[in-house]
Amino acid sequence: MKKVIVFLLSVIMSLQLVACGPASSPSAASGDANSESHISSAVTSEGSSPGVGAEKGLFDVSVTFPAEMFEDTDFETIKKQAEEQGIKSVTKNDDGSITYKMSKADHKKMMDDMKTSTAETLKGYVTDTDLESITDVSFNDDFSQIKISVDKEKYENSMDSFAALGAGFQGMFYQLFDGRKEADVSVKIDFVDNKTGEVLDSTTYPDAFNDSSSK
Repeated sequence: MKKVIVFLLSVIMSLQLVACGPASSPSAASGDANSESHISSAVTSEGSSPGVGAEKGLFDVSVTFPAEMFEDTDFETIKKQAEEQGIKSVTKNDDGSITYKMSKADHKKMMDDMKTSTAETLKGYVTDTDLESITDVSFNDDFSQIKISVDKEKYENSMDSFAALGAGFQGMFYQLFDGRKEADVSVKIDFVDNKTGEVLDSTTYPDAFNDSSSK
């Protein structure tokens, strides 16, 4: 199950990275001494295996993507793409994962773009013709609470509850790259009757994966 989670996160990452690639930060462009002391301009080929997610330092942020995302891409290509996006340091870790180090300004831009993209994806459930019961989607700032309002009759005669899986991955992805530890990642999705406010179904990720694997 963990491999499936990593693979699906990789798919989301590959789509989001294109839209959320960081622009050159003002501090990096001006050669700010504090930034340069924490953001190396060298691209290395060896490193430890920090795991998927983001780690925030005093002046920079390191974001790690799983090896599955790079199976068909050589490191030189990865390095070139990173340089084009303004990323200052790229490390290939022992487990094949790739760590990008960027300034806090670049990371903030990536997270702002990611928040916009995630919100648009969730709101898109309302107009998705395959999800006919969904009438509205709302969420909090870090996507840890997502409420999906539905037409109860249509919902109970559909497979629209599977929308929770996509919403869960979107929320988990955002939290991981905002610097939340993997153990603290949590996304609760409630399907609510749009007329009465009754909670029809409730799922919390990643707990739902552990529950299903134990059965």
